[in-house]
Amino acid sequence: MYISTQVHEKNIVITIRDTGCGIHEADLKYIFTPFYTTKPIGEGTGLGLAICYHITCDEHNGKLSGTSNEQGTEFTISLPSSNSQQTHN
Repeated sequence: MYISTQVHEKNIVITIRDTGCGIHEADLKYIFTPFYTTKPIGEGTGLGLAICYHITCDEHNGKLSGTSNEQGTEFTISLPSSNSQQTHN
C-alpha cells in the first residue's frame, strides 16, 4: 500500500496505490457508476466508488481518477486547496 499527499499548483493531490490483482480494463470505465459491481448478485451494491466520486467531484469541486493493471490499482484525488488568507472588513 502506498499513500502520498502533495500540493500541485492550487490543489491538494492524494494518491493511493495498492499491489493487488488490479481491475479488469473492461470494468475500469464503470467503477464510478452507481450500483456497478463485478460481484455476484446479492453480494455487493457497487456504491462505494460512486459515493467517493460524488463527494470529491460534486460536493468539493475536485477530481477523482483511477488506473489499474496486473500489478495493482491507483486512485488519485485532487481537491482545490482553500486559501486561509481571507480579508475581513
